[in-house]
Amino acid sequence: ANGKTYTLTPDDAGHKISVRATYKDNTGHDESPLSEATAEIRADQPPANDVPTLNLQGVSSVQEGEAAQYTLSLSKAAAQDVRVEVEIRPLDGNNSNVRAETRTLTIAKGETKLTFDVETAHNGVADGNKAYSVTLKNAEGATLASATSPDLSHGSGGSSNSHEHHFSAAGLEGNYRLIGPENAGRGLVMYLHGDGVKGYPSSMSDYLEQMADKGFALLVPQTPDTATGTWWKNGEQNAAYLRAMIEDVCNRYNVDKGNIWLVGYSGGAELISYYLLPQHNDLFSGGGALMIGGGGMERPLQFGKTPTDELKQRFQLKWLVGSEDNGAEFDALAASQQGQERYAQAGFHTQREIIPGVDHVASADYGANVLGELFQGKTRNGMTTTVMDIDGSRNQSPTDIQLSANEIREGIDGVMVGKLTTIDPDAGDTHRYRVSDSRFEVTADGTLKLKAGQHLDFATEQTITLLVETTDSGGRVFHKTFTLTVQDDPNYPGNNQRGSITITGGSTAGQTLTAHISDGDGFDADKVQYQWMRDGVAIDKANGKTYTLTPDDAGHKITVQAAYKDHAQHDENPISSPLDIANTSGNHEGMIDLGGTGIAGSPLTATIQDSDGVPTSGVKYQWFLDGEPIAGVTGNTYTPRFVDIGQHLGVTAEYTDNAGNHETVERSTTIKMPNGNDWLARVQQAEKQARDSLLDTPADAATTADLSDAKWGADMTARLQNAINDPNIRHINIPAGHYTIGQINLAGAENKIISGQGSATVLTYNKDHDNAAILIPSGSNTHHIHLRNFVLDMQWKNGDAAANAIQITDGEHIQISKLAIKNSGGSAILAQGYQKAGSGSSHLRVIDNDIDGAGLADRTDGFGVMIKDASPDAAIIGNRIHNIKGGMGIGGHTTELGAPTGIAAIDNHIEMTRSTTAFEGIGLTKGADNAIIAKNTTVPSYDNGLSISSDNNLVIQNHTDGAWNHGIAIGGSGNIIVANDIRNIGKQNAALNEKEEYAGIALENAGENLIAGNHIEGGDMTYAVKYNAPQQGGNYLSYNDISGWSKREHSISPAADDRSDSYDPRVPLLTAAERDAIADNAGPDATNTANHTGSISITGEAKVGSELTATVTDSDGVAADKVQYQWLRDGQPIDKANGSTYTL
Repeated sequence: ANGKTYTLTPDDAGHKISVRATYKDNTGHDESPLSEATAEIRADQPPANDVPTLNLQGVSSVQEGEAAQYTLSLSKAAAQDVRVEVEIRPLDGNNSNVRAETRTLTIAKGETKLTFDVETAHNGVADGNKAYSVTLKNAEGATLASATSPDLSHGSGGSSNSHEHHFSAAGLEGNYRLIGPENAGRGLVMYLHGDGVKGYPSSMSDYLEQMADKGFALLVPQTPDTATGTWWKNGEQNAAYLRAMIEDVCNRYNVDKGNIWLVGYSGGAELISYYLLPQHNDLFSGGGALMIGGGGMERPLQFGKTPTDELKQRFQLKWLVGSEDNGAEFDALAASQQGQERYAQAGFHTQREIIPGVDHVASADYGANVLGELFQGKTRNGMTTTVMDIDGSRNQSPTDIQLSANEIREGIDGVMVGKLTTIDPDAGDTHRYRVSDSRFEVTADGTLKLKAGQHLDFATEQTITLLVETTDSGGRVFHKTFTLTVQDDPNYPGNNQRGSITITGGSTAGQTLTAHISDGDGFDADKVQYQWMRDGVAIDKANGKTYTLTPDDAGHKITVQAAYKDHAQHDENPISSPLDIANTSGNHEGMIDLGGTGIAGSPLTATIQDSDGVPTSGVKYQWFLDGEPIAGVTGNTYTPRFVDIGQHLGVTAEYTDNAGNHETVERSTTIKMPNGNDWLARVQQAEKQARDSLLDTPADAATTADLSDAKWGADMTARLQNAINDPNIRHINIPAGHYTIGQINLAGAENKIISGQGSATVLTYNKDHDNAAILIPSGSNTHHIHLRNFVLDMQWKNGDAAANAIQITDGEHIQISKLAIKNSGGSAILAQGYQKAGSGSSHLRVIDNDIDGAGLADRTDGFGVMIKDASPDAAIIGNRIHNIKGGMGIGGHTTELGAPTGIAAIDNHIEMTRSTTAFEGIGLTKGADNAIIAKNTTVPSYDNGLSISSDNNLVIQNHTDGAWNHGIAIGGSGNIIVANDIRNIGKQNAALNEKEEYAGIALENAGENLIAGNHIEGGDMTYAVKYNAPQQGGNYLSYNDISGWSKREHSISPAADDRSDSYDPRVPLLTAAERDAIADNAGPDATNTANHTGSISITGEAKVGSELTATVTDSDGVAADKVQYQWLRDGQPIDKANGSTYTL
């Protein structure tokens, strides 16, 4: 279907038809517009929603020799007979209880259910429990229930409307987040993370949509066990901590205890199955628990709180595990089977689902969807049933442990507690023991006692909780917890008179020191062990009562420690006070080194050099200008202000060196003018470093994913995602052609290059999510990714969600080069953190891209490139950024999470579009410090020509033609604003019929900036310089060429320490040729010819037999005979439908 027309066929019935045209327009641009889809093609067949949905229900366990019963259920009565193909398959190769078979069953017309049995054989062999699966393979006349799949569209998080709370209970303390507390009255979900999570798990955001749909609150605690980062290692105490937290939340927010859901992943699942449900099930009267990648129970279930029959019916338990989740360190596949069996035996309603081909890490992605199904009571099209081995000859587990005594005396090393006895149905079985406290041991005859050298003290421990494990000869395990009572002995430990030790003798090299011990309990002097130390470090072979000082001790501190047992049998280890040893070699005068250039704006650091040693604290500094102390400048660093140029700067330091000598040292210099060539060299170096850092294609072809067989118009999502998820793939090469994509998720990817063939590779976003087309979610440890050489068309239209094109959260070293990013409702590129202070995306590279249309939804968050949060060292270089509507062209934005410091924005050409939100081409908010903004051209800016509200930035050789507000607005300090060319100021007055007072330079609470050599002219300019907030002073405004102001040079008098003498930075403005070259060379194709994107539409009636006609419209012109067409059915190419018409 490759013509201009296409005739609908019966195959089109129930589908939607669209058409794509490919051609080169008359200005040389490659075009590939896709039409809107038609309405669904009509035909004489029942709508899809008339077909019932088929589900499978059944038992999760059965005793061998009995029949397991299952039910096929339809969502409504069938209009015809429904034929169902059911596969029964043993999951163990040696399973003799169930035979493999495939059955065909029929649910009669008008019926909604059919029950069938699976017989199991009693094989008479003690071979343990076995499992088999029952799966619906096919259904005629019904639709199978959908399989579980992860929804990754919210992987970057989203607004949680939550605050972090601190909580303490059960002797523990930690933090938690409660999201949507106003919904807690309807229901509560508590999510417990896996092992080793720092902060909050990235999967937390996956559950937000389910909470919103159901109207529940989400409780996400962090484990209080920060030492191990786990829930299960200190499980009993952690469960008590969570019980108190749940009770507190329930009381605060009136939670419905009949609708509490527990979700645990890995170690979190283990806490639920081993501790929370057995000991604290009285917290719940309904709801359920979802255990993902865990949830075992290797011992027989023992409930501290006996669950009610009502709870067993109303509290759903489900285990979710991947078929590949059977690692050597933790076999979640086996653990989940064991846990389900134990709880099924206890009478709970249980389910277990195995996800084919999924490992431990990936299983976490499936939890949110499965939880949503549990909310809705959905069942699956497959399930697993366990056949319980009942053979009487098998080894049986121990059932109890008994201890003959539970009291223990204090103060006695190795004291015995009592005899342990295991109760075991297998008469004559042998057992071995383990205990949870390393101070105890169990002897071969079962005696529980303290180890040799271990004793207890009633003053510090009155009771001891001890977990005892017994293992029989067959490996069966049973646990029991005992509480031991420590008996108080009034004669222990007695009144110990602690020993002390002092030093006598000289304090110079060659003199002898002597240690003296005093102990009221008495001691044997010849049994004392000594250790002499220099600055706390043991001195080799210095182990006697005396020690002779050496030259190495000069200037250091000497101590001595003794070790002995006094006559009252107390172990003593006194240590002496330190003795300062004099430096006898005489004072060596110190000096100050001033590290730095002495140039205004560059920091100076005073470093003391003294061979007698410099103290780590107590040094007093004072900086001076022309002999006068600078108020408050008493640290070891000082950044000379621009107004300090030409003045004499000095610093003094007063201290006592490590030899005890009092020192006062000083150093001075003269503050010099900055050199413009140094600034230009910084710009050149920043651009070179950024370009040199781009990842290059690996030489090894074996690491390249070859997608060359991709069909034109195909959905590339799955193939790209599979290649991204393959850790062995380094280079993903997308061939020339036009393809659609859904959301591409780069979570966990590292060291990958994803490249196309320039403008010949077009990826069109199918808008199946309201989120970004290319996503790096929070907490995913994604780093060193290079996206290059393709077109990404977001296709935003009025009414669409304001999705970002590329959204990077907590990424590192993400590189984007030579892309064409088109038609974004939100930002084209967003780099950010998520929730945690200090989070962000570091070392971003955005180089030589063409961003055509961003912020089209006209909100305030749709930028060309937005760098926010703690995202340092971003480089935005050589880009063409145009048609920007709802935000800045390039923005650096500080939030409570942090600031994007060190941005380099160089050689970009920016064209803003008039909008209701009205932004400038480039802007930095307070905190986005140490940036380089150089050689950018903006035509025009719908706010200030440049907006700089942060500190210590270099802003040089930029050009703006058309600034609606001020020419340059400065709100920070320490900035170098040099050789910028801003024209046509205050255009907003004429456009909006206003009379605002705009200025060439606006100082808004700004201080200590160098503003020199700038050219500002034309437009509606009231002042050359305007002060919009309290003056901070210290600004050096020099050699600025500002013309065309109508009222006066300054809105108010400059601050007393502002300077305005004639310092010439000697940096030229950009010439017209240089400005044109920046615009010409920006973007991937080095052209400034503005493309007017073509479009295609369909005319004709949407019914079988009608002819549809495609019409291409392109204001750049198009040769009709050079257009290639491809008609599509539901987004898939129709074979041989390649003309401008198509008959349905």
